[in-house]
Amino acid sequence: MKKCLTKLEELRSGKLLSHQLLPETENFMADVILRKVRLLLKCGHIEKAIGMTQAVCEFNLCVPQLPDNASLSSKRSLFAIFWDSGMARMGDENAKGWNAAMEYIKKENVTTDMTLCVREEAEYDDLETRLCQKMSSTGLKSSHQRIWIEVEKLRTKYQWRPIRDVFAKVVDKNRIVTFKDIEDVLYSFNKIVAVTLFLNLMEELGAKIYGWDSLSPTNIMHEFTLFPDFSVGLKDIDKFLNRCFDLVSVQVEGQVRDLVLSSQLLTIFNLISRNYGSREKITAKFREEAKLLCCKNNNIRNLSLVATLAEKLLELGKDEIARTCVNKFFVSNDMWSEKEMSRLVPMLRMAIVYISAAPDDFVKRDLISTILCEGKCVQNEVKDINTIQNRINVIFRDLLRREGMHDTWEGSPIDLISCLVLFYSYYFVINEKRVWSMRKCYMELSAVTRHSKHRRLLKKYLELLQLHVTLNPGTSRRVLVEALITACRRNPTDVSILKMYIDSTAKGNFSFPVKKFLETNSDDENTNYYFAFGSVYLELLRHRILLDNSDNICSPGLHRLRTVLKRASERVKHTVDVFWRLLLQIENDQRNVQRSREVFYLAFAECPWSKALCMDYKYMDSDEYAKLLDVLVEKHLRLRCEHDEIAILMRE
Repeated sequence: MKKCLTKLEELRSGKLLSHQLLPETENFMADVILRKVRLLLKCGHIEKAIGMTQAVCEFNLCVPQLPDNASLSSKRSLFAIFWDSGMARMGDENAKGWNAAMEYIKKENVTTDMTLCVREEAEYDDLETRLCQKMSSTGLKSSHQRIWIEVEKLRTKYQWRPIRDVFAKVVDKNRIVTFKDIEDVLYSFNKIVAVTLFLNLMEELGAKIYGWDSLSPTNIMHEFTLFPDFSVGLKDIDKFLNRCFDLVSVQVEGQVRDLVLSSQLLTIFNLISRNYGSREKITAKFREEAKLLCCKNNNIRNLSLVATLAEKLLELGKDEIARTCVNKFFVSNDMWSEKEMSRLVPMLRMAIVYISAAPDDFVKRDLISTILCEGKCVQNEVKDINTIQNRINVIFRDLLRREGMHDTWEGSPIDLISCLVLFYSYYFVINEKRVWSMRKCYMELSAVTRHSKHRRLLKKYLELLQLHVTLNPGTSRRVLVEALITACRRNPTDVSILKMYIDSTAKGNFSFPVKKFLETNSDDENTNYYFAFGSVYLELLRHRILLDNSDNICSPGLHRLRTVLKRASERVKHTVDVFWRLLLQIENDQRNVQRSREVFYLAFAECPWSKALCMDYKYMDSDEYAKLLDVLVEKHLRLRCEHDEIAILMRE
């Protein structure tokens, strides 16, 4: 990878003239860096992966004042001064960015992490001592290999932060990430490529980016809900990600800043929903964190951030709070008079939330009428139907003729307005004609929004259709299923649509077509990737239904789940280890030592880079343990606890 990046940089700078510079070369270089960080994370080298993330983001997004003709080598030399100084880096406590930190370095006012290291080491030593005492206590005689796994997991969870001070008294010197370790990823990119790389790197560490189809297995499994949590669970990683977003949001501006802030809030929501059980606890913690974010750097005035907050509150079922949030920040002027897309689009998002959170159909009709005719989120008298229809025509005509009308990162204005019109077609007719009216409206609007990259109209159509089927049990589910099939074919990489389709068809005769659909191979690798997760989710859901309806102690249908997991891993070309890990967990839970051993060796042959597989393998004997440690060293996987340490730890 180092050689690849070096040659591409020579090509980009004009030093290498033997080949023509191709378009998207910068994007490809950023992708190579992303792949390198991803591989380091899989191999267990978390400190180096995070160090590279900090370095490449600081190098591109927090740049101090440099001469226009500054070369890459001179920029790297200046960055080396910052990196070796021990000053806080992106994501660390009190990080100020490379540009601001240079002023402190010039004044020799440098604060390293020496004190933090001492505190962390003392805290960790106490945890490790308690773990060893617990595992060596009477009645809990554990093998050395079992103790090694637990200590290795504990060190991974608590000792993942790169050490900045080279003189810090730490036992594991591999935690110190030097400039030499990160120098080969330091390349200058344009602002768009740099921000995209930053967001991709954040996603690898557990963040959720607004409007993106995530390829992170952790995010996909979290959205599908039935998968176990295979994330490492790094201590305080949520605080680290928050500080990264905080620093970058100060360095960028405009719509890029809006995207960063909304992604930060979405990341907060996702991490809280993973770590807190009940909805009440999730809501309380999310409101607390959202309030802190809104109070920073005058973020409270950011319409996109407020719109994202309202959407998440609506998702949590806090309709009244979501309406209050919109009421508090929605501009009282006519939103149709807004000229800037960066303001109109978040206001449209808030209007959709405000209508969705209304307590009943009567209030919704009043709001739809007022929003379409007056552009305000207030409840007034319902206008005449002809007046509303004429107003809709005027809105579309003006918007399509407007100069500078374009899609933004948070949605298409045409797509969002179409959602408001869809509300009108559903709530302004009698209950018996709602499906017919909405389908007709959707078909007409689809022709208008067919070039839009975003899918809000489609999702809103499916939501309203599902709501109608739920409230009217006499309505045939076939209408919903057919709409979901069409939606999945058009948007195979949208997990929310895919999950809705699987949930609606997991029972009865509908399950066979969805299974066949998910097994269909596509020319697009990303489609196959999402379908692999969808196939496993369908089988997990069916297995859960069988468990609920079965009186047997044995788990029914496990043979089908095993087969689906193996096929899913083959389908993604074994680029992720989560399917093998889930299969290994099933065999561990069944206490089947022979099967567990077979699965582990098959999995490790396909995914030799996965340290997590070694941590999941419970039933190794002493000979296997010794061989496994040798393999970890041979394949350069991260080894935090040496074999000789175990006996010493147990004696202490």
